[in-house]
Amino acid sequence: MSIDRTRTGRAERRRAPRPLPATEAATAPMTKATLSVITGALQQVFASSLGVSVAKGFDPAAPPLTFAFFQRHAYFSAAAARFGAYQAVGVTTIVGFPGEAVPEAGIDPLDLTGRPEIDDAWVLGVFDGALAGVVVAVDDKGLMPGPTLEASRRFIVRWTVDPVEAVAAARQLLAPIRPRLDRRTLALAEGALRRSEETDPGEAAPHYLSLLQALAPLAALPTELPGRDDIAERDLLTGLHNRRFLEHYLPEAGESGATVAALLVDVDDLGALNERLGVAAGDAALVAVAGVLAAEHRAGDVLVRYGEDEFLLLAGVDGPDGAVAIAERIVVATRAARLDYPFEAETVTVSVGVITADPADLPYERLNDALGLAKLLGKNVARLAD
Repeated sequence: MSIDRTRTGRAERRRAPRPLPATEAATAPMTKATLSVITGALQQVFASSLGVSVAKGFDPAAPPLTFAFFQRHAYFSAAAARFGAYQAVGVTTIVGFPGEAVPEAGIDPLDLTGRPEIDDAWVLGVFDGALAGVVVAVDDKGLMPGPTLEASRRFIVRWTVDPVEAVAAARQLLAPIRPRLDRRTLALAEGALRRSEETDPGEAAPHYLSLLQALAPLAALPTELPGRDDIAERDLLTGLHNRRFLEHYLPEAGESGATVAALLVDVDDLGALNERLGVAAGDAALVAVAGVLAAEHRAGDVLVRYGEDEFLLLAGVDGPDGAVAIAERIVVATRAARLDYPFEAETVTVSVGVITADPADLPYERLNDALGLAKLLGKNVARLAD
């Protein structure tokens, strides 16, 4: 989502210097974990600023303003008490999500259904004079490295605490829902935005410092999957993650909003290889297949040894064709792989079942059906579930 950077002459003259380069408005991908730190920091600084404003008494014609758009009701419900507290002290509070508007904590949310500009976005705006900040995050349905599925969800994010950019962004974001807001709320919101435009930029310095302090957890966020590295969550033979890790990574229920390729990779005739050459040969085959899968694995993908002769790969893709392409590369690369001595003369093949799905709600029966079809077709192939 772009931000209209049109400025008034007065706002241009009052534009603050950029004491916080990390918050310059720019579009970048980030995980939900990182996004949560940014929005949490902005909320923390807003709450602190609000405490001062309430103590001093603010202009009833231009009280502080906050607005938030959520992707679904559950996310709103988790934050409803905070926004209810803002509203209770006189903050102009605008909250919405797609779906039936269920009042909670004194908040009557808007139904954002049918507003494609904002109904799949995570939006937060806070305005209290010198403090002005906006975060706009659009879910791109992919994954990035992180300790859990929810934390790994990938968003394309634009955020700023520059007063002029933040005010321009707020007006753009509120425009689609103006017909759903009453006249008084619109007037109060505009009053808060004008007050942010007209506040002396020098007054923003304490807020910038507080924001920097609140953003400190960003430095401690994990940068590589898994984020958990307990030996109990590793397969000792291949070094890959095991099903115990998967149980921690995936939520117990619900939807993540992501879409991935799920590949169930089965080593063909592993039992026969064990019987013919011994368990050491079977282990060498498993290690070789794990190496092929690790080479295909990209940042944000999840790879586990799923069973005795099975591996599960969850990989970000654009659609079914991309999922099949990954699976076919794995089939070809496995066939060309060489086992460690003394089994280098052996050839190993795999069969791969493929689906595209939300990783939080994988239809394992369909995945097994796809693998079964690959086996029926003679093995050494990949097949997509219908």
